[in-house]
Amino acid sequence: MPQPPRPPTTLQRVVDKDEQLVERFPALAAPIYAAVTTNQPFDQPRTDLLYALTDTLHGHAEYDESTKDTSGDTAEQSVLTRAMGAQHRSLAARVQELKQATAGLDAVAITRTVYAVLTLTLDLERRTLQYR
Repeated sequence: MPQPPRPPTTLQRVVDKDEQLVERFPALAAPIYAAVTTNQPFDQPRTDLLYALTDTLHGHAEYDESTKDTSGDTAEQSVLTRAMGAQHRSLAARVQELKQATAGLDAVAITRTVYAVLTLTLDLERRTLQYR
């Protein structure tokens, strides 16, 4: 008899959400770029992007909290888990910078940085998932 599918792990849920956000990110960022290049207010498009990022950051924080104790992990798992936590904190810091950006060009540059950090974070999460 076939085994029922296992429920996704916390890390798998984080990866799934991050994959969805990476896929949607260009469509969320484009209005910011368009507003800035046409000298229009970028507050609403930025708010929309920040709203999408909020769920991702919340998932990262939950995962990081649940993995503080790495005593039962292999050395590889422990290193990857700690690196991923640092990457999550870096992404959160970049999102905070985006919230505080007042100049359009700063918002565009930080948005691109957020996307780059998010894709790097997703790559690290996938690698960590392989060791879990």
